Amino acid sequence: MAEKSITQPGSVFDPSQFIDTYDPAKLDEARLEADIAGTAESAVSGDYVLVIGSRGLMNAGICGTDDADAVMLSLTQALARNDNYPAECFSDFNSLCFGLQDKAKPFFNDVFSRNRLTTDMFNPAVVSLLESKAFRVVLTTSPSPIVEQIMRGVWGDSLKVLSLSSREMSDINLSDKVDGDKSLMPPTLYYIFGRPDAANNDFALNDNEKIEKMKVWLGSGAPENILKYVRSKKLFAYGCKFDDWFFRFLWHAFRPNGDISKGDVALSFDIENSEEDRRLRDYLQRYKVHIVDDPEQYISRLADKISSSMTKFTGRFNIDPDDLHRHVFISYTHRDYVNAMRIYNRLVEEKIPVWLDNYSLEGGDKFDKEINKGIESCGVFLPILSASVRADSEKILASLKDPALPPAAEADAYYRKVEWAKACEANLDWAILPVSTFGYDCTQEYHYRVVPEEMKKVTVFDWTKQPVSELVERIRKALKSRQS
Repeated sequence: MAEKSITQPGSVFDPSQFIDTYDPAKLDEARLEADIAGTAESAVSGDYVLVIGSRGLMNAGICGTDDADAVMLSLTQALARNDNYPAECFSDFNSLCFGLQDKAKPFFNDVFSRNRLTTDMFNPAVVSLLESKAFRVVLTTSPSPIVEQIMRGVWGDSLKVLSLSSREMSDINLSDKVDGDKSLMPPTLYYIFGRPDAANNDFALNDNEKIEKMKVWLGSGAPENILKYVRSKKLFAYGCKFDDWFFRFLWHAFRPNGDISKGDVALSFDIENSEEDRRLRDYLQRYKVHIVDDPEQYISRLADKISSSMTKFTGRFNIDPDDLHRHVFISYTHRDYVNAMRIYNRLVEEKIPVWLDNYSLEGGDKFDKEINKGIESCGVFLPILSASVRADSEKILASLKDPALPPAAEADAYYRKVEWAKACEANLDWAILPVSTFGYDCTQEYHYRVVPEEMKKVTVFDWTKQPVSELVERIRKALKSRQS
């Protein structure tokens, strides 16, 4: 009996598909693949809020521990001694916070302001997950700036950063007026227990301070909008290492009145060796929270699934190659996959045929031929100008101004070198409709110096400010003109 594909998002795993194999390992892998595919689809659709703790944030092979809080404290102490990064990190973080309470917070602020963390210290799977742009709201329980630093690398100054402070209750405003489509708005990062900064020591490091913050989250002074938003979504909890009782308080702040089962996912870490983790797992499972026992494998594969093809896009595969100039070709950097998919979905809702490469093709000549065919036969070439494109363009511009600098990595700009150039060669300049998203400013020098001349001739559509109906109208007119 031939095996059926179960890797499509939203599919339900059916063991009967494998009933003639009797291979437990194969069954487990099939279940895991279906689980990850479904979670990835929900994440891209905006169904999840990411709750991220300090465990698993660091690259254990470099830092010697996966506890970001311990690494942060060791960094602050090394700073105080003017030492280099220590070879070993502390394990009893909470006790050290109590013993060094007067010094720990100023040191934390010093580390935060001086940005002593480097990308190679971070868990690459966590970096990929945060760079996927799949989560509109991210909550962090750790005072370390790791999550913020990763997200700022993607969103820059457009990232919203808020925190819980006893002096000022920062609250999210998800109703900010945006004329364009809100699905591409920059995310909000919220420090659940306060955020260190140069002028503020009002963040929690030890259990007593965290309890005081929890009183706010469970009381009348809690940030109302963020709670309302989180309670309307599923939770994806990663790296939360709290004691059993403490995590229950946090979970109930987001799931009040017994409403604790909404398709939530929690990634455990040490079920075999930690009694606390076992008790927490059993507690959450009673409320039907999905527990994942191998977090490193799961989060790495989830990030890959979000950033790669999750389904065959019907807009592309229903296109007849001989039926020229009837579809839109979306050109995007791999880091903008989620935004590309959301734009794709919006256009498909308008019944506009779309060619969106899903990176399921193999590399080499076959890949390039498919790309070329899609561009040459399209009616509208739609390049996405994003924060990722801006970052690539700024590197290119810097190398143009200073020959001593190393050239920008070509792998980062493959979409630009191949797809943009091909569109211009195919004389599509009058049918090119660039779309800018958050983090890209077409009035800046990096746009005028890096974007091809043919693309500068047309007005950029600003997805963040203009109604999507205007883009749809422009596309329809362009397709009609190309077909006439």
